[in-house]
Amino acid sequence: MTYWKNAPLLDALKPILIPAGREFLDQDGRMVDLQNTGLAYSPAMLWIDDIDVQAKWYLKLKREWAKSREEGRDFANPIEPTTLRWMS
Repeated sequence: MTYWKNAPLLDALKPILIPAGREFLDQDGRMVDLQNTGLAYSPAMLWIDDIDVQAKWYLKLKREWAKSREEGRDFANPIEPTTLRWMS
């Protein structure tokens, strides 16, 4: 989690902080697992518009690439030029 030296208060809290930190980080992994399960049923179900735009583009490009190879035609970029603007 972190490194500290000569911090007795933090040493006393260590038995609480380590499991809390582990739980905090594991929740992201559980959400990714749930998202993967949901995507099996509805590919766009759990995407968040603003944050996942690039992931959606990747999947569109991947589908178009596979379709173009399957049909023996040139790849046609399905993504329209746009400017992304968001703050984190």
